[in-house]
Amino acid sequence: DGTLPRFGDALTTGTQGHRYETAYSYWKDPAFLAVLPEGPTWDSILLGRDQTPSGIRTSRQESELKEGAGHAILRVNGDGGASSAVLTFGPFGGFHGHFDKLSFVYFAMGKELGYDPGRARSQAYRLPIHRNWYRSTTSHNTVLVDRQSQEGVEGIGEFFAHNENLAVTVARVDSAYEGVSHRRMFVLRPDYAVVVDQLEDRSGSEHTFDWLYHNVGEGIASDAAPTQGMLGEGQGFELVDGIRKGATDDGCRVTIDVSSDAVDILMDGQAGSEIAVGTGVGESILDRIPMMMVTRRGAAARFAAVIEPRKDRQASSISEVSILGDVLGIAVVKTDGSREEYGFSPEKGRFEAVRREAGGASTRLY
Repeated sequence: DGTLPRFGDALTTGTQGHRYETAYSYWKDPAFLAVLPEGPTWDSILLGRDQTPSGIRTSRQESELKEGAGHAILRVNGDGGASSAVLTFGPFGGFHGHFDKLSFVYFAMGKELGYDPGRARSQAYRLPIHRNWYRSTTSHNTVLVDRQSQEGVEGIGEFFAHNENLAVTVARVDSAYEGVSHRRMFVLRPDYAVVVDQLEDRSGSEHTFDWLYHNVGEGIASDAAPTQGMLGEGQGFELVDGIRKGATDDGCRVTIDVSSDAVDILMDGQAGSEIAVGTGVGESILDRIPMMMVTRRGAAARFAAVIEPRKDRQASSISEVSILGDVLGIAVVKTDGSREEYGFSPEKGRFEAVRREAGGASTRLY
C-alpha cells in the first residue's frame, strides 16, 4: 500500500509521492508507475503527467533479495489481488535496532496483516515499554527462546527464489541465543503464507521455545485456548492482555477478525504443545494487536504454520498442516483432498514445492 515495514525504530512511513513523480518525469522508467496515484495531484499537474499513463497499475513488482540489508521481499499475485511479505535477517541496527531476527511482516487482501510495531508513536525510548516490548523479541513474529530477547546479531540468508506460483526464502541465525541455531523457511503463495521453523541446541540442553505471531485485527480466538490465564514470567509478557490458554497434542486453528474479513493461522500438532492468544501493544499501550503464542519444550523444536487470509470470511481452503520428515518442510492438506508439499534441504541447498491431487496426479510448483 506504499508504506514501508516498521523494522527497528520506524513508524508507518508512506512513499514520498512527489519524489516519484519527479523521478518518472525525468527518467520515464515504468517501474515508477506502480506507486504513482491514478488521479491528478499537484505534482502530476506541475510535471505534465497524464492521469493514467499507459501501464499505470500494471507495472508488476517482482520479489527481491536485499542481501546487504538482510531483507527478503516476497511478492505474488493471485485472483484475490497482490500480496507481499518481508523477512528480515540482516545486521543488527545498533541503538535503533530491534531483537527481531527471522521476523516478518505480511500484507494481503489490501491490508496490513502480519505486524511489526516499530516504536511507540510517543518515542518512548527511556520507558520500560520500549525495552520490554518494542525492541524485545516478544513483540515480533519470530521464535522466543527461554522467554528472553535475542542478542543483537546478524543472520544468514541461505536461499531465495520466485516464479509465477510462489516466492520463497530460507534464512538462519546461529548466535541469537547461546548454543541455539534457528532456521526459518517462508513461502508466499497467492492465497496464504507458509512458515516453517527448526531450532536446536547444539549441546543438547533443553529450552522453552515460543512461536509468536501478531496480526492486525479486532479480535482473536481459538478452540484450543478456552481458559483465561496468565503467560507467566517472560520479557514483555506483562503487556499482553485478554489471555486465553490451552494445551493440545493436535493441530490447532486460530482465527483473527479483520473488519469484514478474517485470518486463520493453522499450526501443526505435536505432543505437549501449549497455545495462548491475547492482544499485545501497537502504536501505544491503548492500541491492541491480536497475537498468538505456541509453546514447545526440549533440546530442539519444530513449528509449521499456514497463515490464510479469508476475504469476506469465505470458507477456509485448508484442513490440516503437518511437518514433512527430516527436512525443513511442511505438508498443507486442502479441503478438496489435494495436498501441497514444500521442503528445503539445507545440505543440498534445494527447495521443492509439489501439488498432489486427490486422484494421484502431481504438479511441480517449483
